[in-house]
Amino acid sequence: MQVMKGKNDIKELGTGIDDPLENPAEDCLDRSAFAKRIFEITEGTPLSTNMTIGIHGAWGSGKTTTMNFLRFYCKEAGHPVALYTPWQFHDKKEAWKGFVSSIDKGIAKWQGKKIGSLKKQNIFKRCLQKIRKIIPIARESNTIINGFTDSEYTGAAITAIGKVVDTLILAPLEGLLEQTKQKVQDELNKVLKDKRLFIFIDDLDRADPDILYDHLMLLNEIVNLNRCVYVIGLDVEVASQVLKNKIGLIDSKEFLEKIINWSFSLPLPTDFEWQELLDKEIENLDKNVKRDALCSIFSYLPKNPRKFKHFLRYISALHKSFLNRFADHELNWKLLYLAQLIRIEFSEVLEKIINKKEILEHISFGSLSLNEDKNSNLTQWLAEISKDVEENKKDRLTMLCKEVIKSVGITDPEELKNHFLVIESPELFTWKEYNTFKKELLSLSDTEITRKITDFIKRASKDKQIERIREFIKMLFRERDKLLSQVADAIDQEEMNLILNDAKDIMRICFLLLDINDIFEKHNPIFNPEIFKTWYGNIVEWAHFKNPKETYIEIRQQEIALAKKLTLKMAPQASLILETLQFDDPQDRRKSFEITHNEIKETFEKAVVEQILDRFRRSNGIKELMEGSRPYRAEKRLLFHVNSLFLNEAVYNRLREIVQEVSKNPYIHENFYEYVYTLFYATTNHLDYTDKEEVIKLLKEKEFITIIWNAVISRRMNLRAIGSLEKKRKIIIVDLLKDENAFPVPEWWEKELRDAKDRN
Repeated sequence: MQVMKGKNDIKELGTGIDDPLENPAEDCLDRSAFAKRIFEITEGTPLSTNMTIGIHGAWGSGKTTTMNFLRFYCKEAGHPVALYTPWQFHDKKEAWKGFVSSIDKGIAKWQGKKIGSLKKQNIFKRCLQKIRKIIPIARESNTIINGFTDSEYTGAAITAIGKVVDTLILAPLEGLLEQTKQKVQDELNKVLKDKRLFIFIDDLDRADPDILYDHLMLLNEIVNLNRCVYVIGLDVEVASQVLKNKIGLIDSKEFLEKIINWSFSLPLPTDFEWQELLDKEIENLDKNVKRDALCSIFSYLPKNPRKFKHFLRYISALHKSFLNRFADHELNWKLLYLAQLIRIEFSEVLEKIINKKEILEHISFGSLSLNEDKNSNLTQWLAEISKDVEENKKDRLTMLCKEVIKSVGITDPEELKNHFLVIESPELFTWKEYNTFKKELLSLSDTEITRKITDFIKRASKDKQIERIREFIKMLFRERDKLLSQVADAIDQEEMNLILNDAKDIMRICFLLLDINDIFEKHNPIFNPEIFKTWYGNIVEWAHFKNPKETYIEIRQQEIALAKKLTLKMAPQASLILETLQFDDPQDRRKSFEITHNEIKETFEKAVVEQILDRFRRSNGIKELMEGSRPYRAEKRLLFHVNSLFLNEAVYNRLREIVQEVSKNPYIHENFYEYVYTLFYATTNHLDYTDKEEVIKLLKEKEFITIIWNAVISRRMNLRAIGSLEKKRKIIIVDLLKDENAFPVPEWWEKELRDAKDRN
């Protein structure tokens, strides 16, 4: 990093977002002109004038930059400068040493020596030693006097006490100090001649409270040294509050005013200056930062140079880290930038917005009036989210929220939420990444595509990024949906064909995907029911577009072939798919796909039938269907409805085979018992998945009932199990079926009931 030696020597900018400027040539906010005016005031002041200059402003307003510019002009005019930062010290002794050292270094550098003449004679050190003795006593004296203000003493009495303290304690010490100060003054006159020593004390308000007080007392004692100009950068409000709360100074502002005799408050930059700063900063930002979006929120950027730069460079960092994953059209950049402003300034408020579904819906659906009527939705939810916001910040929050509402242009609350959560949970697979990957795939042969996707899956599996693969697979059909929408709106046949070719390219990738077994296997397969729903729903959505035939026939045929192939691959997940496989279509577009749909549904139901049959051999196989955490709607629909695929001759034969194994497998008996028990129960109790009439129809299917009942009575049961069935069995025989021959029981069954009756 270059050290600035002259006006044209530009110091390299640091990499930190808060780096203050040092060269006036870099200035955009007219701080250099402000610093120049202060310097000219000092130059126009006699050398004998005592000067303590305060440069006042809030955190980040540019105090340090202004002081740096002032130092530049001081050096340019040949004045020695010393720079001291008291906030770096937490020990008073070390702070005093640091103060002396900074002055000695400044003089030495100005003289072009390793050790300056002041340090050789320890001029300032001896002076400060005297001051250090006075300050604690002075503080104690103030404490004593302030203590009397809360007592019954009158003002006159307090004044008298102050005079006694001053006469007996402070005056003798100050007499000794004056002698020392004169020696310092004599040496300064000799060394400086016609120059001034500028001592810059930055961020004094950030110093430890004890150090803050001591340093202010120091300045109070040595301010009358000629040729010394003390330049202090501080936030008066912060400093006075610290002195009041930590030190107990009641009149802390007056105390500061007594010490700082030349006060300059930083002026607010003009809109033109802010715009100039924005233009300059933009040049240093990531090239992908959306300049138009930034300019559109210019008036909402914080009017504090540090916060201003912080936000811009924060946005730049977001682009460098992950926002560059998104294509320009993917996000509402103005909305995103506004959301980040709220995040930085009102993080808890943003959290409330994100977690409040009603607010997201109000904003996205455009149902909010910007009128702040006391009964309006806007007024109500602003009051809710700003409950814990400081009063002086509420107007700014309201302004930002209103601009968010105006900028939305999004009708999906989830998409709006994603803009707010882009940092916490960015898109797994952006459209930019999708298009890049898809373009690469389409440049390959079918074999190469399969290999490429397989490698992608393996890498993602290793990195536990399965959701990224799922997102890519879903995005294939999302893009297809957009393309088919464009086909429907196309003006001429040529345009339609071009778009359809893109849609066919996607289908090519999809067919190849179905040949990769890795995406359908394992306990939690990559290709899950949610993806199936996305694909299948899209096929159904467009199935009714068949005219002109020459345009649509090929893609409609592709869809049917893909749907059937997909169905076979998804058979192991048939139960989950059947829970959601339905047509809620008021426009009745399903008719165009009804034949294929019924074939697919039947294929899935047959797969579930196979899974049910397998359950009769497993421990708690049927009980899990009745009491499991999942609803198992497909299984129950098949088991408890008379017209289902579970009731046919082929299944009956399979059930008979299973019953033959009951002696070897006790689970089989338990499962048939559980099924029959539920059937009996349903004749007198309501179940969500069936009704009494449907169950009665089942009970009248003699061939079916004979098989399952024989399975129940094939093994001897205890009295409790028998009792659970017997009462309902009799009701079914007498009242429902009116068939005495239904549900015959073996001798051991009746014997268990007789023995129980005899015992009672």
